[in-house]
Amino acid sequence: MGKTDRLLIRKIARGDRSAAEALIRRHEAGVYSLAFRVLGGDEQEARDAAQEAFLRAFAGLASLGGEQNFGGWVRTIVTHVALDRLRRAQRVRSIDPIDLGDVEHPDQPQPSEASEAAEREALLQSALRDLSPMQRAVLALRYQEDLSYREIGVTLHVTEELARYHALRARRILRTRLARPLDEVNSNEM
Repeated sequence: MGKTDRLLIRKIARGDRSAAEALIRRHEAGVYSLAFRVLGGDEQEARDAAQEAFLRAFAGLASLGGEQNFGGWVRTIVTHVALDRLRRAQRVRSIDPIDLGDVEHPDQPQPSEASEAAEREALLQSALRDLSPMQRAVLALRYQEDLSYREIGVTLHVTEELARYHALRARRILRTRLARPLDEVNSNEM
């Protein structure tokens, strides 16, 4: 755990409310972003899940080991909160495209290019809806959080092999769906 996080946690234990706010500020963007992706892009659900995760983290702060990473711990909590929310709501929705890094585009796309990009985006969103919540969580942790399969397994309380299996299955589903011609997808989903 980072020195700053440990210091803030000690202050929180002494009742310092501003330290709790500082710890939240340090981790809120990453926690919200992960919740947003697992919850299929639902902003309100993601905010609620992030808030619930921080509440659970602070309630169990005394059980956090001295060497355990607060950021990783709260990330595990928010992943489980988000998956629980999906299970309760029994819904599977699209997530934002997996961010594979910023790509600079020197020229503005031509209208036909923009239309094709919008169609590809719609196809990706449709394909992501075919994934199970666990598959989406694994992809978000792998490509957004850049976790290893071992770390994903620890986060989701599954074996490393099961994390790899979910990622493999998700990539196969995406590959199959994304290989379909756009005209076929558009006509089938109308």
